Amino acid sequence: MRICFLALYFLCSGVFATSCYISEQQSTENSIKHQDKVDIEVTLVDTDYSVMISLPSQIDELSFQGVFLIAEDLEHPTFFTQLQPFEENGKNVAWHTINAGLIRRHFIVASFGECGIDVFKEVLYHEI
Repeated sequence: MRICFLALYFLCSGVFATSCYISEQQSTENSIKHQDKVDIEVTLVDTDYSVMISLPSQIDELSFQGVFLIAEDLEHPTFFTQLQPFEENGKNVAWHTINAGLIRRHFIVASFGECGIDVFKEVLYHEI
């Protein structure tokens, strides 16, 4: 009985952990290599910018995981949010709008694979 209890204890107590480490240099290289696969279209409508982001469903066999909007600085953002993607014509699409008076430096970060590739791309707004 003790053996069954110990076996059950160790089976239930087992911790399965994975670790993932990608160097900053490798992350930057991956982002530069795949930036052309992330399309950002910016349109001015009245006093608001509409930003449409189009993303592939996979990069290097890594599935699309999510897309994020970061304001000001990638290392120390003043604002960070996840955008809700939807599928359109076989691609993942996300969008947001922002008043032209609130424009700051914005970045889109698209994530592929659980421990894979993050593609960073700056949103370039047009002057009014």
